[in-house]
Amino acid sequence: MGKVFVGCECEIEDDVEIGEFTVIGDGVKIEKGTKLERAIVWNGSYIGKNCELKGCVICNKSVLKDYVRVNEKAVVGEKNLLKDFVEVRAEAKIWPEKVVESNTVIDENIYWGTEVIKSVFWIRGITGDFNLEVTPQFAIKLGNSLGSVFDKNARILIGDDYTEKSSVIRKAIETGCQITGARLYRTRGIILPIFRYIVQDYYDAGVYVRTRGNSIRIEIFDQNGINIDKGLERKIENLFVTCDFRTSSTIHFVNELVSSPLEMYFNRLETTFDVNKLRNKKICILSEDKEIISLFDKICSRYHIKATLISGGSKHCVENLKGLCLQSEYNAGFLIDRQGEHFIMIMSDCTVYGEKLKMLLAWLEMKKFKNDRIILPEFFKSFMSDVEKLVDFPIKFTGNEIREYMKEVLDTKINYFFYYDAISSILLILEWLLDVKEMIDRVKKLEAAVI
Repeated sequence: MGKVFVGCECEIEDDVEIGEFTVIGDGVKIEKGTKLERAIVWNGSYIGKNCELKGCVICNKSVLKDYVRVNEKAVVGEKNLLKDFVEVRAEAKIWPEKVVESNTVIDENIYWGTEVIKSVFWIRGITGDFNLEVTPQFAIKLGNSLGSVFDKNARILIGDDYTEKSSVIRKAIETGCQITGARLYRTRGIILPIFRYIVQDYYDAGVYVRTRGNSIRIEIFDQNGINIDKGLERKIENLFVTCDFRTSSTIHFVNELVSSPLEMYFNRLETTFDVNKLRNKKICILSEDKEIISLFDKICSRYHIKATLISGGSKHCVENLKGLCLQSEYNAGFLIDRQGEHFIMIMSDCTVYGEKLKMLLAWLEMKKFKNDRIILPEFFKSFMSDVEKLVDFPIKFTGNEIREYMKEVLDTKINYFFYYDAISSILLILEWLLDVKEMIDRVKKLEAAVI
């Protein structure tokens, strides 16, 4: 219709509608049912069935599969592949040589990488470099998806590790959630293990943002404080790519926590541990994270633990910590990672970490909570031949993913995730110190017998 230009050697099937001011280059193939209006399609491109192109530019040798929509002032660069049911919204631009998966909505410029994939989640939440994969625009869209997937009356706690980059991404997620009418509560500067318990005790869901170098990780938790399941991840991803977000005329302010998160956590500790058994224990704590050192300063003052607290260091400091523990007759020394999840223990002249430490914690949690079995992730099976010589209890294996382990722990009425919580694990060790020393002696005798 109207004035159009069609180049040489084009193949245009039946029922294709070409509107006025459309320009089609050489060697273009257009399948049936497609509509073009004021579109420019450069040489060698392929347009599939039932597509709709309006006021856009499709550059050389790009492939648009079936039911693709490209809107006003959008540009699809050279040699791109847009799979079925992709929508490129107005003014969005896709740089050359990208693959856009089916059912994806592109509403912002795509510069980086070779693939625009539907999968937002990885092994443990969402991970990517700040301002590359994880941009403020990405975070707002994620917030839209999160606010839409949870019930509108759900109480969602959002927090970060108090770094500048985490703060930028957290604020963007908050903005996206607010647009959906979600009820948000904020806490900042607490480590992830404490955040989990606050969600478990007081909220319906949680979102935590943390930074390591230039990398951002976003984890999302259900009402039990454990990472959301695959089904909920898929719902969030579908909302993310289709942009079918809930909207609300009511915007709720982000509420700061009325109670101190540390007081909430201390209340939990005091209802779980026999704090009298912690009195006068002598320990040394080493961590590169100042927040963890500050936290242990409060814990040790509150529960009358005698502690030497050292800020800074890494795994290379293990030998120095070991020497310090021997010289000063500490009950134990602990080197804690900056996330507050994992640690290395020094007791007597032994260094305990990795599978041995996790096995010890699983055995202690069984004793403390009077369960009839030890709970461990499946990858411990290769470690079990040695363990079976030490303990005579049934072992329940879970999947290796963090959620599968935590769900099994909760199902057995254990209300702590010791495997991913250095703080409560250290208090557990101090509470059962005599049993721990006895177990370490048994391990040393067993290892000596093997040698």
